[in-house]
Amino acid sequence: IREAYIFIENAHALPEQDLPEEEIELMKQECRFLAAYYWYLLTDTYGPVPYTPYHIAATDEDINDLKKPRTPYYEIIDDLDQEFLAVSKLLPATYSDGRKYGRATSIMCLAIRARMLVFAASPLVNGNSDYANFVNRSGEHLFSTSYDPSRWTRAKQACKDLIDAAEAAGHKLYEVKNSDGRIDPFA
Repeated sequence: IREAYIFIENAHALPEQDLPEEEIELMKQECRFLAAYYWYLLTDTYGPVPYTPYHIAATDEDINDLKKPRTPYYEIIDDLDQEFLAVSKLLPATYSDGRKYGRATSIMCLAIRARMLVFAASPLVNGNSDYANFVNRSGEHLFSTSYDPSRWTRAKQACKDLIDAAEAAGHKLYEVKNSDGRIDPFA
């Protein structure tokens, strides 16, 4: 995450080395995706974490300034939702240059966003009473203490956005047909 933020802050075009500004801007958007993706992975693994997007700690920063409280789960998820959505509008859906195969795309942003929002809507974190006493050092609840059905609406829309964008980019779900020509939903 830190390396992505350092790149975003310091990278610049080198036209004499065939690295134009457009390519640097694309790389910066890919770094935004990577930072958001790794924040998502941290949150997916550990739940609420000390979330400090775009903060690059100085090497001589006081240790007490580095001790940040854990950020409530939905603050992180809502922020990452906006970040993935914003970056998806700046990255291409596909690359025509084979050398760029595997680089971040808008479809990747939307896929991670959809997966994240489906989990955030699930009863595992959406109003789970097992987390009622999980608070940070400020006394703030780290998980929602009440069920919010609108989270499912957001997750559904994120999945729809992903499917529409993926199909527009030429991707489609794998299908196996029965002998009668209908899709076999179990295959």
